Amino acid sequence: MSEFGTGITLDTDFDVSVPNGTLQTVDDRAVIERDIAFTLVRETTPERGQVPDADFRAEIELVIRRVLNRDPRIDSIQALSIDLDVDSNATQAEIALTVDTVDGATDALIIDI
Repeated sequence: MSEFGTGITLDTDFDVSVPNGTLQTVDDRAVIERDIAFTLVRETTPERGQVPDADFRAEIELVIRRVLNRDPRIDSIQALSIDLDVDSNATQAEIALTVDTVDGATDALIIDI
């Protein structure tokens, strides 16, 4: 077992991925990214699709920081940037993170919500 866990591979819609009829797994750092992406998508659902107001970016950042601070595998957040893509139908965001994990490593993650 890896230091940060093992889990089932999910596709971009967070459905179980079964290429060629074989269940795939992810482990270690990939499972951290999968778990954080899933949690961020779930916890930002009320904000997705809204027309952003002046506080929108700050609200999303608070959700992101809360999710990261709750994860016991994350020691600290080194960098966080949010690139908002606002069109007439929905608001989407690309989140770029640099985090320190509890094993002393630094990981860069990019998550779309």
